Amino acid sequence: MHRKGQAAMEFLMTYGWAILAAIIAIGVLAYFGVFNPSRLAGSAGVLNAPMNVDEFNILADDSSCSGGTDCMNLIITQNSGQALNVTSTNITLTSGGSGSCSDTILLPSAWSSGSKQTFLFECGNSFENGASIAGNIEIKYTVTGSDLVQTSTGNIRGVAQ
Repeated sequence: MHRKGQAAMEFLMTYGWAILAAIIAIGVLAYFGVFNPSRLAGSAGVLNAPMNVDEFNILADDSSCSGGTDCMNLIITQNSGQALNVTSTNITLTSGGSGSCSDTILLPSAWSSGSKQTFLFECGNSFENGASIAGNIEIKYTVTGSDLVQTSTGNIRGVAQ
């Protein structure tokens, strides 16, 4: 009678050791960041029509930013078919930093269709080098000859360099 209990106990112990080994392996992988979602998703910058993010970089404590602060450089093309006047720009950080980033370059007036414009957003000192950064972009503009303010929104995500 006792042998049946011993066989069952040995059977359960074998599964127990296998489960314990699997938990330890998963813990080690998580410690080294294998399951970090920012590693799975690549860098991207997207804006709603009529604008398009062509290139961007996220800089942590860079000398090209005033005072060595953190900043984002975006090159944006507008394809509305008309000249636009940009009235305001903003990036609200959603991860990897806090607060918002403001444009420090003079906003373009009479921004012709098909042309590129560089925007430099200063973000304070909230990035760490190598950190994943994400934010929501908002650009308000008017079509030349109109007073109606329109908004193009989008998002940006990447790694601070």
